[in-house]
Amino acid sequence: MESISKIVFSTEMIFRNVWLSAFLAMTFSLPPIGIFLASYGLIGCLAISITVGFAVHFFTLALSAKISNLYLRMMS
Repeated sequence: MESISKIVFSTEMIFRNVWLSAFLAMTFSLPPIGIFLASYGLIGCLAISITVGFAVHFFTLALSAKISNLYLRMMS
């Protein structure tokens, strides 16, 4: 009979993953939203503001692996 291995999660690991997920979510969403709102408030053109917001969002997503590794190093 084969034994089924149990995966044990420590509370420290769970808390670290929750904090990491929260920091990543804030890093990927708050700067594009802030830049979108600021550019819309200054320029007043919705199309340009959307373009700038998406550009910042995709730029942060392109660097997501480096940002995630940075946060992992900071938290350990």
